[in-house]
Amino acid sequence: MNHRFTRLAFAAAVLGGALPLPALAHDPGHGAHMHDLRVRLEGYQEVPSVSTAARANFRATVDHHAKLISWRLSYADLEGDVQQAHIHFAQPGVNGGITVFLCTNLGNGPAGTPLCPGPRSGMLTGSITPNDVSPDIAATQAAITQGIGPGEFDELIEALHNKALYVNVHSTRWPGGEMRSQLGIAHHGH
Repeated sequence: MNHRFTRLAFAAAVLGGALPLPALAHDPGHGAHMHDLRVRLEGYQEVPSVSTAARANFRATVDHHAKLISWRLSYADLEGDVQQAHIHFAQPGVNGGITVFLCTNLGNGPAGTPLCPGPRSGMLTGSITPNDVSPDIAATQAAITQGIGPGEFDELIEALHNKALYVNVHSTRWPGGEMRSQLGIAHHGH
């Protein structure tokens, strides 16, 4: 058992996820097909960076075999009213197309996309299946210009392995994104 990981996980649990843990840490208790993710979003990761007092956490469990990602997003103290939240396809320091809608208040998401709670703080949960990956090609730039098309869950996971996805919360104050965090699955033994 990796005692360093256990201590970090315990500290994060005690502090309510306040610590930014590695992008996506392998959880040896789940087996090689499952990973747990915990990241803190911040304005400094936006492109270009923004200075904001907002805070957010994104947590997810990725199950490769079941083709399922269960997630929870919480945010607080936004400087503008929440507009939408997505998972985008791009490497650090680059803006990329939307691959998954988490929520929207703009009416621009695929059918079934939930409203974002708010206006400046909220928490929501959901799941991502192949049907949620770039489901509306007209609404998702990643499917059009970057190659992750509708239902391509394996490509989404491959992007996670290459640290080429980020979660982003958009607000009226910062429509391009008020906070973001890069997502990625750590490679073990490679």
